[in-house]
Amino acid sequence: MKARLKPQEFEAVQWNKAGDHPRVETLTGSDGGLYGVLDTGDQPCLVYPSDWIVKGPARQKYHVQPVVVISDEDFRETYEEAKE
Repeated sequence: MKARLKPQEFEAVQWNKAGDHPRVETLTGSDGGLYGVLDTGDQPCLVYPSDWIVKGPARQKYHVQPVVVISDEDFRETYEEAKE
C-alpha cells in the first residue's frame, strides 16, 4: 500500500525585526547584526531576519517541536499559502 499525508495547514510568521513575533526576544550581536531567540517551550532557538516561525497543528503526533524555525529559502520550497 502507498500512503500520502493529508494536507495540513500551519501558522507561519516571517521574522524580520522586534515585534514580529511575541515569543522572540530580539538581540543585537557583537557585529551589530540583529537576531532573535525564540522560546519554543522546550529549548531556545535562534531566529535571523527573514526566517519563518512555523507552528505545527495541535493534532500532529510526530512533530518534535510544536514550533520550528525555517530559513526563507527552505520555507518557500516546502510550504505554499493556504487559501481560506
